[in-house]
Amino acid sequence: MKQPDSRRKSVNWNGPLRAVLLLALALPLLGGPKLAPASSHASPQAHPALLQIAAQTPHTNVSVIVQKSTTGTAPEAMVTRLGGLVTKELSIINAFAAEMPAQAAVELAKSSQVRWVSPNAPVQQSSETDTFTTWANDVGAIPLNSTSSSFNSAPVLAGRYIWFSLMTKVNWSTSGVVTLNYEDATVQFTANGTEYKLDVPDATLTFDPAATSATTLFDQENGTWATTAPVSQRQQEVFLTALAFKVPANLPGNIGSVTWSGRFTTGNTTVSVNTWRWSAAVYANLASDYNALGVKPCRDDRASQYHNNDLAGTPENFKLLVLAGARGGGLTDYIGAYSPGQSLTPTVLFKGLASILDTSQGPLDTFGFGSSVRGSFTGFSAETTPGNSITRVEVALRTYVPQQLDSGDDPRLWVSVNGQSGSSITVNRSSFNSFIGQANAGTLYVDITSSRNWQWGDFDQDLQLTIDQTRLDGNSYIYYDAVGLRVTSAPGTDNSQTGRNTSGSTSPLDTSRLANVYNQVVRATDVWNGEGHSQGQGITVAVVDSGIVKTKDLQGKLIDAVNFSSGSHTSSDAYGHGTFVAGVLAGTGKSSAGKYMGIAPKAGLINVRVSDADGMATEADVVSGLQWISQNKDRYNIRVVNLSLNSSMAQSYHTSPMCAAVEVLWFSGITVVVSAGNNGTSNLFPPANDPFVITVGATNDRGTRSLADDTVSGFSAYGTVDSGVNKPDLVAPGTNIIALLPQHSRTQISREHPANRVNAQYFRMSGTSVAAPMVSGAVSLLLQREPNLTPDQVKYRLKATAVNDPLRWPGYDPLRAGAGYLDIYAAVNGGTTQSANTGVRASMLLWTGNQPITWGSVNWNSVNWNSVNWNSVNWNSVNWNSVNWNSDYWDQ
Repeated sequence: MKQPDSRRKSVNWNGPLRAVLLLALALPLLGGPKLAPASSHASPQAHPALLQIAAQTPHTNVSVIVQKSTTGTAPEAMVTRLGGLVTKELSIINAFAAEMPAQAAVELAKSSQVRWVSPNAPVQQSSETDTFTTWANDVGAIPLNSTSSSFNSAPVLAGRYIWFSLMTKVNWSTSGVVTLNYEDATVQFTANGTEYKLDVPDATLTFDPAATSATTLFDQENGTWATTAPVSQRQQEVFLTALAFKVPANLPGNIGSVTWSGRFTTGNTTVSVNTWRWSAAVYANLASDYNALGVKPCRDDRASQYHNNDLAGTPENFKLLVLAGARGGGLTDYIGAYSPGQSLTPTVLFKGLASILDTSQGPLDTFGFGSSVRGSFTGFSAETTPGNSITRVEVALRTYVPQQLDSGDDPRLWVSVNGQSGSSITVNRSSFNSFIGQANAGTLYVDITSSRNWQWGDFDQDLQLTIDQTRLDGNSYIYYDAVGLRVTSAPGTDNSQTGRNTSGSTSPLDTSRLANVYNQVVRATDVWNGEGHSQGQGITVAVVDSGIVKTKDLQGKLIDAVNFSSGSHTSSDAYGHGTFVAGVLAGTGKSSAGKYMGIAPKAGLINVRVSDADGMATEADVVSGLQWISQNKDRYNIRVVNLSLNSSMAQSYHTSPMCAAVEVLWFSGITVVVSAGNNGTSNLFPPANDPFVITVGATNDRGTRSLADDTVSGFSAYGTVDSGVNKPDLVAPGTNIIALLPQHSRTQISREHPANRVNAQYFRMSGTSVAAPMVSGAVSLLLQREPNLTPDQVKYRLKATAVNDPLRWPGYDPLRAGAGYLDIYAAVNGGTTQSANTGVRASMLLWTGNQPITWGSVNWNSVNWNSVNWNSVNWNSVNWNSVNWNSDYWDQ
């Protein structure tokens, strides 16, 4: 928890009284809270920590939340008489916040008109001035080059492989190394009424004067092809990129309009592509490891290790398995010899552009450069602070120059939104002369606030930043490590956010290279390519966590981002936890060429950031994020919320503001999924102990598809909450789970746990915090198929279809595994519409009187829904304990 604002006169809950809070944390929850009826109290109705503080230091000023048992204002008047001050009305829970001496708070708790008094530690208000920097991670304004052809009459049977490969002929007029890049490529066609859109790996083709032969390798870590060829291959056909597509269902013949699209770029102004064309071949089988295919880089038998005249792009090691096609000597050309060839001039970019765009987290001390060149940058992402509007925008250039810039015209900058450019800003070239030499690299800030009327919605509308150096002297160079926008906001009104459309196609997913076992254990893979191809399309999941970094695996999936962290920050998710959780939930596996996919690869995500760079958050931060979700659920079609976190203080769900908040979301139609916690005991902490939400425990899948060797993870928490409901509700894999977490040196959890790094891009983690997003992904798949299901029906369906048969899962433990093992296929194909939670009492913080509110009963009339007005409540004042990440488990 953050240190309290020194301007407030309230106790430091992290200081000498920390032992009191830890003592309260250790107290078991034996039944429900002893909330008094509207009659005389024999003893004060207050949290034990507050009583302990009053006994030790009675005159210490504390901040408290007072829950009333009356609709009148007598308790507020009593606060004033006792020397306190009412600071906030909390009508949503029939309560108010106040500051007063600890002893006076205990006296207040004896009143018959007070139901409960809780500590309320002060936190920093999120509406203060906020600054963040967002870094470009993509190039903008580069046209796609496309060409189409048609399959011939031969059908392709399910289980066969289509080898799509692209070749090119390149020419140039300069000396030295020449590089051609190919990115953002897709192959699209329609068969049997199904639209197929296949992602093609990015590629780099390098012509090196020092190379004596051509080689082709596939980078497993980054999912990209890299071909190096000698300059003798100039204007000769050379392999560029390819993908192997395992056919999920029989494809008919005569498939027309097979379109291959992609972007060609280079850093050399003299490069031209004389022709590029693609072809396809059908194989009985292909290796999932592309490096095992033996792809021939060029046709010339003298220029590669394969001394034959096979075509460039032939998988030499699998020629005996080719059935038809233009690659590998098949009997007939599957689409003819090639698609129609095209010539083009690649877009000229800064040299070493990948070094400028290598991360969305900022500078990495790797530089690209350019002289008289112009380039556009995009991929910026706003971390909106609700209640704030933009007051200042600066371009952030991590830069240096090898020598002083003395000649040529000054560079210019401008921003375009939806293709409409704002006014340009001229940067005096002498500004760069403060950073001569790489050792003196620094960040140059250029104020561009005046270039347009800035709004949060600009970041949803294809915002691009252009750096124009075309008038710079041809012998002058500027080097860039990263290009960003530093945005400052302050309290104000701005409702311009529109969100991005992330509705994906219904194209089947290629699972031939899938290495993740957990997807198969819970049978998500059977749903992806089954009836309707449920992959999460059209469903939005709000991930309440440490933030989400934009990665290739999450490209196009982030609808919006909001920040409720009370700590300062300069980029999204410096901790890394939220990005990992998002990858488990909805990662596409693009960075691994399909090896590591999430549960719902086409679901949309909302980044609701609640923790700082160290992973620290307060309950107020979390509840503020939940409040925003409630206010914006219809705007973004938020159907699921994932909370992979737990409070650090044990208390009843009847007195936890976080539990009350998740229940309001639940009752408004949002399915809330939370992690059980990792204490391995029968102690559950909010919000895992709320009876309404779906609480998820973790299993160890042992790295196998079979359930026969699976067990409940020893760290997974369980127990009976004070409503009499057993938790967790069900379990999912949560041990040694692999997901994308790029730039390990930039994320706190990776620095703290380097042994968990799988490679440069992927990370391994255990805990109920990674089991929860699997269930959130499952809910996305289910709601895509049946969007009218209520949260209670979703919960019942998941529990009713969970695996608890000892013949299927010998390791089932009803005490620790709840209803059983998540089975997504059974849930999606189940038919029950019964509701869970019937007869369960809602949180007493939602009551308007002394009568219990019971789900499924007529007593819902006792809820004063007019008081559930999120706009009238500042949940930042409804906090008294910090959130910890005890849903992460590091002992392997």
